[in-house]
Order: sequence, then C-alpha cells, then structure tokens
Amino acid sequence: MAFGTWWSVVRGWGAVLLVLVLLAGSCSRGGGADLGDGPVVPRTLYAVCLTESETHRADLCAVDSLSGAGTTLVEGIAFESSIDFDPGSQNIVFTDGEGDLALMSVESGEVTPIGVAGTSPGFVAAGKIAAVTPDGGAVLVVDPVTGEVVRRIEVAGRGGIGPDEKIFGFDMGVSGELYVELYLETDDGWLNSFVVVSPEGEVERLVPLGDLRVGSPDVDPSGERLAVTIDGVITVTDLELNPIVRLSRPDWVSTTPDWSPAGDLVVWLSNAVPEPVGPVAVVMRDAQAEFPQTVVVGSGPLPLHSVPVFPTW
Repeated sequence: MAFGTWWSVVRGWGAVLLVLVLLAGSCSRGGGADLGDGPVVPRTLYAVCLTESETHRADLCAVDSLSGAGTTLVEGIAFESSIDFDPGSQNIVFTDGEGDLALMSVESGEVTPIGVAGTSPGFVAAGKIAAVTPDGGAVLVVDPVTGEVVRRIEVAGRGGIGPDEKIFGFDMGVSGELYVELYLETDDGWLNSFVVVSPEGEVERLVPLGDLRVGSPDVDPSGERLAVTIDGVITVTDLELNPIVRLSRPDWVSTTPDWSPAGDLVVWLSNAVPEPVGPVAVVMRDAQAEFPQTVVVGSGPLPLHSVPVFPTW
C-alpha cells in the first residue's frame, strides 16, 4: 500500500463534481469481477471520499467493484491522509479527524483509537502499522494493539537530505527498507525527489531534487516491484526505478497506485474519464497492461460531490 498525501493533486484538477468510476470487468467470478480472461478483481475496494471541498471534509468509504455503489463507513476522517486494509485482521487503518491513528473493523464496524499521532498509515510486516510523523520528517512503526512505537526512522536531515525536506509518500519493503517521495517547498513551488532508506538507516537518493516527479511508491506483495507515478504516469518498475511497464496514458494525470493482494492488478486515481462523468476516476488495470478495460459508473449512496482517493483493496 502506498502511503501518502494527495490534496495538491486533487486541488490541481479543480472541479470536484463527479461520481465514482471503476474500471472493472463485465462478469463476475468467485465474488469479484474479471478483466476479460484476466485477473479476478476483489469485490470491495476502500477509499477516502472528499465530501466537502471547502471544509476539507472526508469520509472512509467502501465501494462495490461490480456496481460502483459506495457506502460511508466512518465520517469525518483526515482529508489529506491515506488508508490501508489488512485482509488478515479485516481492519482498515486511517487517521481520524484529530490527527490520530485509528482502526476500523470491517466485520463489526467498531472504531478503535491507537493513541499515536500520525498521517499516511499503512500495514507493514508482523501486523505493525507505519505512519509519517506530524512534522513530516520521520516514519513511525507502531504496534496497533499496545500503541507502542517500536521503531522511529528519521528521514529529514540525514544522509544528504535537507532538514526542510518532508515526506510526501512512502512504502516499506519486505526487508524493512523505505521507498520515500520527498518534497521541498520553495518560493517557486515544490521540488520533489525520491530516496531509499535501508533497514540500517543508510540513504540513497535515486532521483535528485526537481529532476522529475516520482511519487506514490507501492511495493508489490512479492517485494520485487514498485508501482509509482513518474511525471503523472502510473509505471511498474524494479526496485531501482527501472521501468518495466507503463499502465496509464501520458495524457492522464494519475497518482496513488495500489497493488492487489495477489500482485496482478493495480488500482489508482486518475483524471482518465472525460466530462460529463467527471475529471477523476478510480482506475483498475492488469499489472501487465494486457487486458481490455470496461468503465462502470457508480450510483450508490456516496455524495455526488465526493472525490474518491487512495483506493485500496
């Protein structure tokens, strides 16, 4: 799961009057949809829905991948933060409206505070949760049962990274390494870079500041590939950022890719669907870009002015 922030992307697209759109298959099999003869799509996706653009109100929503119908699960969560779903525990981790980490049980609907402040949370190895500190300079690894911070990984101010560079998005690999999109705010706008932080804390900057926009990293379940946004194009790469396949078109603006649990599908947010449906869509595609796509327009109880972001499985 790629953990990060998204508001600058949505704000840059302007209008928020839209409905939820999923690219999914036209028939069901095993409780989901499939892309032609391709991979099976899980029946339910989860997303953050921006429901009021002026007040930055957001809700946690569940979306049916066959009909596109949506259901609000938790109201009033942090509008700039990602979410993540753990199939094992059937929990969703999110940042609540007060800036603290929390869990919601998909089975019971119960919300449990974790008691640690953080943004952009996601599940990592051994059932732990990783999240960015409120100041954007470090990543915390937290035990969701006890609320104990078991590891703090400093990023800003070390290994050639300036103290004012902040974490925009990250993911943790299977060995505990971090893949991090950084940003530096200047008088001329934001400068982005991309770094890898080893489990021992060594930093390697793969993309220099301002060279190109590489962000929203998500490690696939095998730990061997990344799904990233490279200058607005969703791209599958190796762990050194060498491209393997590009999934989205260059005339789209796409962000926040997320691998399916089987590692055969990628879902992301994009402006792939033209008016009058709306400028933003949730896009689902086979990771090898081999299978055709069908557009399904959602019509469920999600508010009309809702922007679905950070889609996850």
